[in-house]
Amino acid sequence: MDYNGKTHSIKTEQLPRTWSEILGSFSVREIRKFPLEGQALTNARHAIPRMERRGLTFRTRSKDKHFYILCTSAPNGSKLSRTEIRRLFDSIGIQK
Repeated sequence: MDYNGKTHSIKTEQLPRTWSEILGSFSVREIRKFPLEGQALTNARHAIPRMERRGLTFRTRSKDKHFYILCTSAPNGSKLSRTEIRRLFDSIGIQK
């Protein structure tokens, strides 16, 4: 798992500027934590279905003042099972 507890910035003056760029940089099994501010989670959830055209799929969870995005599959055929997804979220203290 590539989760290191770091909260990633989503400020518009910093690169990457779009959710497509942020999501496009994920690898399978990678979890990133973002601040739950304003429309951030809503915007991310709107961008996630569009990434499926590129072969990337994701799961999101929120807890307290943050939300987490896990990349569950990639164009190269790598894909996580439901059990692996649950285990990865459980490992950082997030249950559905």
